[in-house]
Amino acid sequence: MKKNVNTKSSFNAVPDETKETLVYSKLSLPRKAGILLHITSLPGKYFSGDFGQEAIEFIDFLYNSGHSVWQVLPFTPTSALTKWSPYSSESVFAGNILFISPEKLAEKYRIDAQELKSFKSKPSNRAHFSKALNCRIKLTFKAYQTFLNTQNSIEHTEFEKFCLKENYWLNDYALFVLLKQRFNNSPWFHWPEEFKNRHSATLATFASENHDALMLEKFRQYLFATQWQELKNYAHQLNIEIIGDIPIYCSYNSADVWAHPHLFKLDSDKSMQVIAGVPPDYFSKSGQLWNMPTYQWLNHEKENFNWWVNRIQKNLEWFDKVRLDHFRGFASAWEVPAKASTAEKGQWVKGPGETFLSLLQKKFPDMPFIAEDLGDIDDNVYQLRDKFNLPGMEVLQFAFGKDMPDSPHIPHNHKPKNVVYTGTHDNNTIKGWYKYEINKSTKKRIQRYIGCPVNNKNIHQLFVRMAWASPSQLSIVPVQDILGKGIKSRINNPGTKKNNWTWRLKSLKNLNILAVEIKKAFNAYGRSRN
Repeated sequence: MKKNVNTKSSFNAVPDETKETLVYSKLSLPRKAGILLHITSLPGKYFSGDFGQEAIEFIDFLYNSGHSVWQVLPFTPTSALTKWSPYSSESVFAGNILFISPEKLAEKYRIDAQELKSFKSKPSNRAHFSKALNCRIKLTFKAYQTFLNTQNSIEHTEFEKFCLKENYWLNDYALFVLLKQRFNNSPWFHWPEEFKNRHSATLATFASENHDALMLEKFRQYLFATQWQELKNYAHQLNIEIIGDIPIYCSYNSADVWAHPHLFKLDSDKSMQVIAGVPPDYFSKSGQLWNMPTYQWLNHEKENFNWWVNRIQKNLEWFDKVRLDHFRGFASAWEVPAKASTAEKGQWVKGPGETFLSLLQKKFPDMPFIAEDLGDIDDNVYQLRDKFNLPGMEVLQFAFGKDMPDSPHIPHNHKPKNVVYTGTHDNNTIKGWYKYEINKSTKKRIQRYIGCPVNNKNIHQLFVRMAWASPSQLSIVPVQDILGKGIKSRINNPGTKKNNWTWRLKSLKNLNILAVEIKKAFNAYGRSRN
């Protein structure tokens, strides 16, 4: 672990402790701070961030700077077909093999150093996912060959246990992956009828004929799981908590819809009746179309919500807590006719509400969830959130409209149980937002509220400090805002399809420079972990 980094910082407004002693009253619960940074946004030598050394060094930075929480985006597979979005996956249970560390593979499975070197990339502030995936497909195949040829009974037993434990989703997922390859990457609803409709004899024959390839796909998931567990264990040793993210919907072209079509609103030919989205809002004047099927909640309820319970259980194996993305969909969801060109002419349709949340409370008594309660929210959503005492989200970028004094996002109205963010993965960076998205009136309100000169150079520091000073017991700041990055470092722009999800750090050097001063700030705001 790297400790006691003593270098120059831009977070230097806190007086030196030798000059002033500060006394703070303690809340009933600890005040914590975290950083939002996805795995692929880490630095790395193989075209994308992964579970390797740079992830360990980032955890060291969290520890050294006094952070207690690392928040990530969904861990499920991504693909070029969905522009690499982690919110549109071909499985809600599988792990993203892009996260697998080539160097860890090479160390454990004796991959030749020269071959590993041939996949290396130069430092970049953009991930190249196609190259990253190709690298990991080839290296995991090499690892599997070593695994098969090594008489390691302990690991073979562990792999068998993994396959048995995960069989409720793993076999369908492996079949789905291979059938996509068989049919030239076409979606399952364009496959021959016997495969599209899952004729049992046809699938059994295909599985028998492709046993080795199926086991390779399962082994890739085993590698993902074991590498992540090692990294998570390291974070826990340093008392770093991991918060994950569960998208409410899943992709139409997914193993889940293919295997469980009755759980989704599909026609008799399995085409989508309606699609999910949101009405016009802050991010889009015509709303958003997500091109994902919505749920047949009555069928979920008949099955005691088993699919959802398994999904949440899987995420709680990966993470300590999870954010329930688009929480308002559990109260009511915006459904749009499948052939609509915009989301404007949809309708609100009742969700599973208390029935579902009550079941979750029985299954997961600690209710380790954060409700993403942003967007077009009504009283029913707030009532559902509050009935189960779930923390919501407060986003500083939403605080400075004309309703500033009464906004739930303005710091003086923050609730201790909620989580405060400077912005989310869907927002611009603070610098990009201030420079390109808000008008002069909004800038005046910001300056009036903060009470000191505000400009393009210091806006991120002021907002980060505002988040840390908030009454909210947990503060999460995207790493771009910690570093003062501009619009080019935005990771996602909702409603657009180009240049999303690829941003990443070139190195951790500039973060490590800030560690000491961040820790001093946490001492001032009562967020210090140690």
